[in-house]
Amino acid sequence: MTGRKAGEEEESMQSVGRSTRSAPSGQAPLAQDGVQVVGARALLGVRGVLRIEHHGEVYTLRITRNDRLILTK
Repeated sequence: MTGRKAGEEEESMQSVGRSTRSAPSGQAPLAQDGVQVVGARALLGVRGVLRIEHHGEVYTLRITRNDRLILTK
């Protein structure tokens, strides 16, 4: 567990305007279209940065100072 409040993750999901439904234990909740919903902070960790490898290229997903997401190559 990351030390976040239990409702914090739920609030962040609601803020994007998507409703979610329960998923099996240990998995991310599902949006109405069946796609998993993962909070950005949970995905990016305390540093707010995640490197993603796709077809041999590395991309960086980060949270900006303005609390927005940016994906760069």
